[in-house]
Amino acid sequence: SNRRIIYNNKNLNIVNLKFLNGKVIESNIDLFDESIKYCGEIALVEYKDISFLNTLIDENTSCHLALGYAYDYGIKELDKINKSKYHIDICFGSSKLYVYGYSNNKKYLIMKNHKFVVGEVD
Repeated sequence: SNRRIIYNNKNLNIVNLKFLNGKVIESNIDLFDESIKYCGEIALVEYKDISFLNTLIDENTSCHLALGYAYDYGIKELDKINKSKYHIDICFGSSKLYVYGYSNNKKYLIMKNHKFVVGEVD
């Protein structure tokens, strides 16, 4: 992907995050505050081969997740959202992206080749 992030004045083409129980436990970026080790936002968008090389614009045209602060729009359980003072958007994706979800011990394919195809997987 040609998505990138400017983080701590560094231009990064690859961001590696490993999550366990909703928390980043390994990363190649400095997560300097405990609250930004948790997601505040996740968005899935079908792939478009376009990049503005600007995170604020690209987050509206690509898949992205944000570490830190969560916007409370539409959320009823406000005590459960991330109230961090930081919000770091990370755009991602390619035409070969696969996204899986897990619920009640079942695996679901959500995206295949960066297109929505929601269905249960054996």
